Amino acid sequence: MGYLKPEQIIAVPDREVIELEVPEWGGTVRLRAMSGRQREQYVKRLDILDDKGNQKALDLDKSPQALLASFCLVHKEVDPQGNEVGEFVQSFSETDGVMALADKCIPALDNVFKACMELNGFIVEEVAEELKEVASE
Repeated sequence: MGYLKPEQIIAVPDREVIELEVPEWGGTVRLRAMSGRQREQYVKRLDILDDKGNQKALDLDKSPQALLASFCLVHKEVDPQGNEVGEFVQSFSETDGVMALADKCIPALDNVFKACMELNGFIVEEVAEELKEVASE
């Protein structure tokens, strides 16, 4: 395997898309791995790092589960014949979409959140433990 040129790296569609059954919502959703930029936005929006890069306590009012889901839930547009066309697009905005998702039932949101965590390489056990600690305070 040879060395890649910048244009080759940029051209590779490297964001995995998976399907997840969500019985509470009556069907299947698609989740796409976040880009590096989205991951940075996610961490910044949660405000979990201080100025020195050290981890701070997680603020549950920022809806970490719904926020992550808003970055990862994707769909394709559908033409008049019902065929999917084009590229995957983010299904929910990171503002109104987060609040709408935060109002969904906990089992469904937990299911989507866990899948998003694994898809994006977050360490599920560490985040789950921190969520428990914050919730018990």
